[in-house]
Amino acid sequence: LPCDSKAVHVSKAGPRLVNRFDALVLSGTALLDNEYLKWPRPHWLADWNKPLLGICAGHHLIGKWFGAKTMRAQKPEIGLVRVRLSGEGKRDALFHGMPSFFSAYALHRNAVQLPKNFVRLAFNSACVVQAMRCKTRPFYGVEFHPEVRNVQVLERFYSIARACRKR
Repeated sequence: LPCDSKAVHVSKAGPRLVNRFDALVLSGTALLDNEYLKWPRPHWLADWNKPLLGICAGHHLIGKWFGAKTMRAQKPEIGLVRVRLSGEGKRDALFHGMPSFFSAYALHRNAVQLPKNFVRLAFNSACVVQAMRCKTRPFYGVEFHPEVRNVQVLERFYSIARACRKR
C-alpha cells in the first residue's frame, strides 16, 4: 500500500486506533460467512469524517450501519461480472477515467439496498448497488473486489484520502 497500514478486525477497532489513520478499508469475508451482518455500528463511526471504503462485506456493513437492508442477492455473483457506472459514478473521483461499462471480479451471495443520504455509483442486472457514496462524508462501498481486477479504484481511493488529509 502507498501508505502506513495495519490490518485489524473491525470488532477490535476503537477510536484511539482508527484516529491514527487517514482512511479505512473494510474488506470482505468468506463467501458463506454471514456473521458480520450481526455486528453493531461501531461508536467511533459517528465522528469519523475521513475516507472509508467498504469492499463486499464492508460495503454491506456500511449500508447496514446507515439504515439499509442487506439481503440475499437475486442470484450469486461469482467470477467476472459486467458493471455499469451511473451518471453520478461517471462524475465521481473513485471511478474517474473508467469506461461506462467495465469487468470486475465478484464473489457474493448478499446485496445491500441504497441507504438514505447515499448515491448509487454503479450497478448491474444482478446487483442494483454495485457501488455507492455517502452524500455528506467520504464513505464509499463497492460490491465487487477491486483488489483482484480493478486496482485503479483502490488507487483513486488513496488519492481521495490524500486530498482529504491536505484539507
